[in-house]
Amino acid sequence: MRCSVKSLFWDYSHVSRAHVAGTASQELREGNWCFSSLLLLTDEDCQRVHPDDLSTLRSRYPQGWQLLCFRYGGQRGGYHVLEDGEWRMRVTGAVIEPIPDPQYHRGDRVFAEFKQAIGIVRDVVWHLKHQRVYYALEFAGERSGRWHFENELRPSGED
Repeated sequence: MRCSVKSLFWDYSHVSRAHVAGTASQELREGNWCFSSLLLLTDEDCQRVHPDDLSTLRSRYPQGWQLLCFRYGGQRGGYHVLEDGEWRMRVTGAVIEPIPDPQYHRGDRVFAEFKQAIGIVRDVVWHLKHQRVYYALEFAGERSGRWHFENELRPSGED
């Protein structure tokens, strides 16, 4: 699979653990949560993904991702393992910084106070400015256009 779009660069060189609230002394360890960013716009970018994971990753994140949250699965064969709750991928050269554990995870059913409805967590994202997690939800099969923070959600009570 070729990646032939002109490369863009998200610059996170200004991001350090001191900028991520509560994580200045936190180490990135297997099982901890992290945020990650990786563009997949050029052939060179695509080489940062394990060859066995590239096809699946491109179907889920066609141009990469920015500030998505993952459980860190450690290092295997020179690659960092990132897990999103549904599958795992192996990458190298991605921005990966530890964060506090999110309350909800991909696939969880939650009650959204703002909408007064039950939704499904589709993405867990790190808000760099606010230094906290927010959630992209789906309601009745449609993605919400609103960011949902933890204090706006509660467990749905459904299993």
